[in-house]
Amino acid sequence: MNQEKLKEIEGIANLFIQLDYARTPSSILAFLMLEEEGSVTFNKIVDQLGLSKASTSTGLRFLENKGMISYQSRLHSRERFIYLNPMGITIWLSARMAVFEEMIRLFNQLADYHSFSYGEQFKKVAQLCQKLDRAVMQVLEDFNRERS
Repeated sequence: MNQEKLKEIEGIANLFIQLDYARTPSSILAFLMLEEEGSVTFNKIVDQLGLSKASTSTGLRFLENKGMISYQSRLHSRERFIYLNPMGITIWLSARMAVFEEMIRLFNQLADYHSFSYGEQFKKVAQLCQKLDRAVMQVLEDFNRERS
């Protein structure tokens, strides 16, 4: 693989790393984004990215669990082909928003616990999280409705 493509993969991977994806799944995801659909196999990822089979397997399992990829077999081929599911990012966003619900609960509890010191600040953070949660969930609902 040429240096220019490796640099492009690294740039895309760094975006996903900022979203708390580990380096290997981020690199695999970036690679899939830049390859022709239906052309990527496990062995191609190992060869092109220079990853170990174990880390590639772990990275692919992570991406599959996140709804970001799927597999398809072809007639007369032992290899499975890996397909990118760009819409999987909506699954990831929805899961992340579930964390916001827990954070709201936590910040409200902390506001009660620290009523004389940090209470008001925790209450404001909980309110911010509630607003973000409502806004993002509305955007996701609208997006999914328009997609259907």
